[in-house]
Amino acid sequence: MRFILLSCIGAATCLIAVSCQTAVARKQPVKTPPNVEKEFAAARRSFEDGDLKKAIPRLKKISTQHADSEVADDSLMMLAQAFEKQQLSKEALQTYLTLANSEISSPMESTALIRAARLHVRFNQFKEAGELIERIERSNSADKTTKSEALELKAEILLAENRLLEAMEVYVELANSNPDQRVQEKYRMAAQDLLDTRLTPR
Repeated sequence: MRFILLSCIGAATCLIAVSCQTAVARKQPVKTPPNVEKEFAAARRSFEDGDLKKAIPRLKKISTQHADSEVADDSLMMLAQAFEKQQLSKEALQTYLTLANSEISSPMESTALIRAARLHVRFNQFKEAGELIERIERSNSADKTTKSEALELKAEILLAENRLLEAMEVYVELANSNPDQRVQEKYRMAAQDLLDTRLTPR
């Protein structure tokens, strides 16, 4: 009995050690220097005016040279969106991942993850998209809307991989977790449609 108890304690200690090693310690951003704030404001104006040729190099400069500043995440998010507007999907994907994997804490992490996951799906990179979705599902900072979007994207991936029963289960989970009756009905109908048209033998 003592051996079993010691084994359990040892296993628990290993699990704690592993979880501590895998936890990402995020740093808080530092205050943005006034000259960088001005540069960021100019980049934002260019972005909002649709002048992406001016916006992109400015945003790149800020996000690389001042990666630990308060405006770095905003710069990366706008840079990724600018790439998407120019249909530079690979560049957008890498930029979203840079934001999501940054050692600097950002409230935009989950948004970057879901957008990167969508781009992975566009490239038929379902495994990579699934890994990002799992990060969102485990996240304590992702809001309910983002988690619902992640689940919906998960169902899309499962359908593409012909994992129909799992996709139906995700639709049921979405229906049960949403307080809006219209949204509940939407997902229930999606689950029922799968059951009727693709899972029921004829």
